[in-house]
Amino acid sequence: MTTTAVAPAVVELAQRVEQLTAVVSSLGARLAAQMNDLTRAGGAVSELRESTDELRVLREAIESLVTSRNQRQAHLEEQLELLTHEIRALRRQVPMGRRGAHEQSLAETIGDAVRSAFVPEDGDEVAGRPVKRRRR
Repeated sequence: MTTTAVAPAVVELAQRVEQLTAVVSSLGARLAAQMNDLTRAGGAVSELRESTDELRVLREAIESLVTSRNQRQAHLEEQLELLTHEIRALRRQVPMGRRGAHEQSLAETIGDAVRSAFVPEDGDEVAGRPVKRRRR
């Protein structure tokens, strides 16, 4: 083999090495860009995970409040039902329109006691308004 025959093969090999070097460099740049994209996506995933955790905590708090409200409402409905039954029982015990003098006197006494509880000792005013007194 002659040196002239070897020289074109070496030149061709050198050109091929330069092409491969350019391809490797191009691939390296693309890989770096993809790594940057993955890093940004990883940050976005982290932010998304934090937001999801915050939403989960808020959802649990809302569910707790709704449950508590429903329990309070059920309790109040039970109390209302009991009061309704008690009022109906009391209405059956006291005939309307046929109150005797004793019941009327008792009602006036109770009303006077309630009014006197709100009247200051030194005057006849409740919150700046005169108190109406009933005649007996």
